[in-house]
Amino acid sequence: MSRWINWNPTGVQIDDEKHTPDAAAYSLRHDAWKNLEVWTGAGKAGTQLVEGTDYQLDSEKTLTNAFGESALVHTQVQIINAAYEGVELYHSYAAVADFQKAINGKLAAASVPGHYGRNIRWRVKGNTGSDRYTLVSPDELTVNINGYGYVLESQIEIRLNETASWDDLTTDWTTPANRAGQDFYIYACEPEAGYVPVFILSANSTFPSGYTADNSRKVGQFHCLCADIGTDVYPYENRGKDEDYFNEAFAAEQSLSNGDVKHWLEGFLVGDILPHSVQDILHRPHEGASREGAVFSPKDNRWGMIYLPSWDAAQLKLVSVYGADPADGTSLEKFHANRFDQDLGAVGYMSISRQEHVNMSLGSPQGVNISGSADPGNTGGHVATNGQRIVSLIGMEDMTGVQYQWGRDSTSNSRSSWGNNFDANDVNVAGQDYSMPNRSRFGVNWSDGAYCGSRGAHATHAALILSANGAGRGVAEPKGSA
Repeated sequence: MSRWINWNPTGVQIDDEKHTPDAAAYSLRHDAWKNLEVWTGAGKAGTQLVEGTDYQLDSEKTLTNAFGESALVHTQVQIINAAYEGVELYHSYAAVADFQKAINGKLAAASVPGHYGRNIRWRVKGNTGSDRYTLVSPDELTVNINGYGYVLESQIEIRLNETASWDDLTTDWTTPANRAGQDFYIYACEPEAGYVPVFILSANSTFPSGYTADNSRKVGQFHCLCADIGTDVYPYENRGKDEDYFNEAFAAEQSLSNGDVKHWLEGFLVGDILPHSVQDILHRPHEGASREGAVFSPKDNRWGMIYLPSWDAAQLKLVSVYGADPADGTSLEKFHANRFDQDLGAVGYMSISRQEHVNMSLGSPQGVNISGSADPGNTGGHVATNGQRIVSLIGMEDMTGVQYQWGRDSTSNSRSSWGNNFDANDVNVAGQDYSMPNRSRFGVNWSDGAYCGSRGAHATHAALILSANGAGRGVAEPKGSA
């Protein structure tokens, strides 16, 4: 059923249909130009519209009121001098013509199949209190849903602790602990009326509960922190473009400056949104890459796996998930450097480089290893022997002092003869390598103390070596600039 929308002169929507204006300058608009159903009360002065009556436009797409004035429209109908819910509402077409023209233009752009546009990225509101679990939309957004264009004209906030933000609460996602290490999706959905889309969050990666694949569209996603970070973090000194990278990650104004000693995630708690994990259609890993469990590194202009990759036996692929058994040389499915290259490539990633590991791991503890000095057997949420959380500035877990991470950098040769460049753990490949270059491994091991850190590396292992401490780390190119 089509419904009337009440607008003020500046074009700001008043959500309450029975709103009583405090000024006389208001107009009514309808979201379609045919089969109009009027929702008005008994009129006083002005033109009285009859409740429940259908109004058809003529061939020129005009609708004329009792005063003989007409409004030529394309996607909307405006009726002027209308009485609405017993309140006199008066406005001339000319006063809102510019606004209506602008909206029509945006709707025309959004009507292009597959269209999605916005002025700025989706962001986390801020780095304190409830701002850390508040998602903030772009100021302007246009999107095509089910063949029709919709426009968001002003910024909105979506709070993860509010039930209205979610499609389904069978699992109570308003509880922070339930969001630990989870990916969530942002959907734009068709409204009951008007051209402003409804935004809803969901744990479902296909479409939200209560909607279908036709009347909803996934426009973004984000990842929530797996375990408290608190204040016991590496004392990182910000320099270069750090202040820009930090401040731009939040919608609310931030005060970090170069020279400040501050970890970017200091104070963050389980269930908070990782700021650099927020994606949308324009800002995300490239088309062929997995998007779950990923954060963006502004220093590298690449996306990185938040967690040490683990093997998903059901899907036969490497994944970045919280609490899983990392893939390594002694895991159930055994991995060496060459296999990481191949299976990371199968999900759109590549093994990390030395420079990327340094940049992406900054903020992690330096010169210490994981508490307990033993293989943790799972991914994420760990602390070092000095009590600091093993998490980088952008939210990547276990990058130093937990397990070596095979990189794509090659070093000196491990032999001077021909030999197999595959083993019994490989599938779909064969071939021999004459020199077998050694491969670099980064971050160092769970018991190596002072050797551990962002520049910690080992470069004397051949690519087919299977070791319990040899895990991986994937990085992916971005879709494009946004």
